[in-house]
Amino acid sequence: MSYLLIRDAVLLITFAMSFIFFQPSIVANSALPITGPLATLCLLIALAVKLSRRADDDVQAYRIVTAFLVVGATLYYGPQVFAVEAASQTYLAGFGHAFTSNSNVGPALVIMWISLVGVGIVAIWLFIRALVSANRTMAQRVNPPQKPSPALGD
Repeated sequence: MSYLLIRDAVLLITFAMSFIFFQPSIVANSALPITGPLATLCLLIALAVKLSRRADDDVQAYRIVTAFLVVGATLYYGPQVFAVEAASQTYLAGFGHAFTSNSNVGPALVIMWISLVGVGIVAIWLFIRALVSANRTMAQRVNPPQKPSPALGD
């Protein structure tokens, strides 16, 4: 049980720390991976699937979560390693210029805003799902299912 709690807590902490990718001034002025906001969106979608389905028991949900985590990690680590960290390498200069947010501010901000809209959509979906689930649970508590009364002739 501790493994599951720690694993999911690390996902939540990583998502919380990834909100740096949604700060326009930091994105424009710091050397960040240009696809960092998309990686954060993939992480949120993976968390949303984990919250809405039993990803540890359902094979299809597990595959969806794993796919989004792999895509998100690739979107983050590729530009981080080959653009941000390898900025001094002359043979990676073109890649570094294209995939670093402070050297390519226009596309970086567009990617950030599109990802932020995606985060908003996923958050609204999770909120509506939680609201519907809470209403269903409350309705069951207020109006418990009635057992059919036995016939008088029995």
